[in-house]
Amino acid sequence: QTHDMNFHASGLSAGANYMLRVVLFDRSNAVAVSVRSFRVGSVSISSGTKKESTTIKTALQLALASHETGDRDAAVEIYEQIVLQRPNHADALHLLGVALYQNGDAHAAIPFIERAIHTNTSFENFHNSMGECLRAIGRPREAVGQYQMALNLRSDFPEANFNLGLAW
Repeated sequence: QTHDMNFHASGLSAGANYMLRVVLFDRSNAVAVSVRSFRVGSVSISSGTKKESTTIKTALQLALASHETGDRDAAVEIYEQIVLQRPNHADALHLLGVALYQNGDAHAAIPFIERAIHTNTSFENFHNSMGECLRAIGRPREAVGQYQMALNLRSDFPEANFNLGLAW
């Protein structure tokens, strides 16, 4: 018989190593012991003159804030750090590609957005972004396919509709 149990831990430090030990008892006898070690994912972020270690979730929030305020170089640096720690982090891959595209390097953006799409094929923004990159490098037919995929996933997606019109 299988029983699932969930545990929640809070207050863990980014980059720290932890060990989890589970002991199963039958009446007052230990019948099984399992020990697992794990490391909390972290990203090093420069803050003024010092580097701080933070969780990937917090790093993504900091990168987004930089991205939204127009500091795309800082955002790219953080997105790259996240991708180094979590190579299949779909949001970081996508946003890294978007930032590179917005910095004028659509060719460099494409591999990251492709990886984001392979990680999560059902997110319409990924396809729209890929369409934008393809259109920017002179591949409008392929861009049309990406915009259509985005619209298949979300028919009321005005950006994809607009971009599809531009590609045609």
